Amino acid sequence: MKHLLTSLLTLISLTCLAQPTYLDLSIQLDNYPSETSWLLTQGTDTIAYAPFETYPDGVFNGFLIEETFLLESNIEYKFYMFDAFGDGNCCEYGEGWVSAENVCEGIIFEEYEFDDSLLSRKEEGWGFNLGATIKPTDNLNINLGLIRYDEDENWSKFEYDNVFGYYHKKKLSSSLSLGYYERKHELRIKAQFYSLTAEDPEAFFVSPEGKMKSASANLNSFELSQVAFQIRYRYELAPLSHIYVVYTRGGDYFSSDMSSSSFDKLYTKGWDTTYSDQFIVKIRYRFSS
Repeated sequence: MKHLLTSLLTLISLTCLAQPTYLDLSIQLDNYPSETSWLLTQGTDTIAYAPFETYPDGVFNGFLIEETFLLESNIEYKFYMFDAFGDGNCCEYGEGWVSAENVCEGIIFEEYEFDDSLLSRKEEGWGFNLGATIKPTDNLNINLGLIRYDEDENWSKFEYDNVFGYYHKKKLSSSLSLGYYERKHELRIKAQFYSLTAEDPEAFFVSPEGKMKSASANLNSFELSQVAFQIRYRYELAPLSHIYVVYTRGGDYFSSDMSSSSFDKLYTKGWDTTYSDQFIVKIRYRFSS
């Protein structure tokens, strides 16, 4: 799969009011909404960021996104919009458009042109998914996401200000969901393992003309792993009265030293680097009136 990353840059300046005002942003998505990404900044601060895949294909096709932001007066805001395939969000594959307005200046912009795709970064990637859904009995459901692997060249990541990093990304995830029900008993087990490595970084910035250009910023390779695990048991004591026993564990590992030689070691580090490790027993009882 090949992609072309293109960009749009619009400057928003409010000077007519001595007090804050609201910005109404509208984005009409095309038939490939997952290819759309946008960013709103105030100076060096990020106000809002929607990376690629925020709007999945098949779910947000032709969907109208409407956002409202409170903007300070006499401050410059920058709006970036990106299309991963390079054809914009109009018109051959859906009638997409973008518009922004506020009570101070009315419509700020509603026409734009995407970057020249010949000057854009190419993203190439591949992946595979292996999983299964098993229902051995009517009261037992098992969903196994054994392996989902993705590898991409020139994977883009917003860094700071208007600087973006491009990496060679490898991502592996696994999941488990089990549900068991029988009369007064209910058992649920959920687990999610997610690991990622990002290497060979290159820095780029968006010029005032909306073009991606090489930047001198120093970016580091990094690796991360996140784990979410929960076992939940519920027993019905009486109608509307239950006892709950829950164990929850969450792990979040991040490092720029790239010390892990394999994904299984990253999974282990995500499990060991816990930010949440809880065992809870709760009783909910309904007294008769």
